[in-house]
Amino acid sequence: MKAFLKTFGIFAALGIVLLLATVGYDALTKKAGTKPATEASLEADASLSDTLSDEETMSREESIEADQKAAESRAAEEIAALEAQRAALEAEKETPAPAESASPEEVPATDSTGTDKTTTASTKAPDPTQTPAPASDTNLAPDFSFTKDGTTVKLSDFYGKPTVLNFYCTWCGPCMYEMPFMQSAYERYGSEINFLIVDLLMSDSVEEVNAMYDENGYTFPKCFDNSAEGYSAYGISFIPKTYFISASGEIVDSHSGNLSDQQSLDAELDSLLGR
Repeated sequence: MKAFLKTFGIFAALGIVLLLATVGYDALTKKAGTKPATEASLEADASLSDTLSDEETMSREESIEADQKAAESRAAEEIAALEAQRAALEAEKETPAPAESASPEEVPATDSTGTDKTTTASTKAPDPTQTPAPASDTNLAPDFSFTKDGTTVKLSDFYGKPTVLNFYCTWCGPCMYEMPFMQSAYERYGSEINFLIVDLLMSDSVEEVNAMYDENGYTFPKCFDNSAEGYSAYGISFIPKTYFISASGEIVDSHSGNLSDQQSLDAELDSLLGR
């Protein structure tokens, strides 16, 4: 009996120790801040929600900022366009009225690059002290010196027979257009009329004229306004320019721009001959 009680007492003591150990562990766990699994899970979900919310907020802010920058860029472009329009209008107001322009059948007496070689030509420039009367102020054709087939002559040397006086340059399209008409007329009327087809050498070259004659088989006399006397005397602004001069040296008619066709030129020459 004593042995039984002793054994029972031992087991009872062990149970009390285990109970105390369990209670102590729970107490230590609570004291250390350990929380149930459910509560920890809820806190983790809340933290993730906060993180996602922050990212969405940043995304919206970035989108708003991008929209603002785009609006500012468009506004700047519109302002720049308005400024450009205003500047163009101001420039238009300040631009002087254009001078008399050439017709489609004539071109300014400058070279093919648009440069007026009358101030840069290597040939002798017109004498500014000479003021010959323009053809429009008198019926008498202004006299001037030039070369014809290499010989220096004057227009007055050809009085006694009607004369066709034409000013041209090789780079002038309208001039080249009417050259075949001049050649045909020369072949038909050359024995009755002087054909003085004068190149404005100040904005052309002898080589270019020679090439034009060779390439097209022209046979009318080769004339050059070497010292720009003709250019000055007749006030040439646009070419081609053609004068029809009587045997007595009077200007009967003139034509600015290229002659439209062979019939027009032939009609002028027949009239010059009194036919």
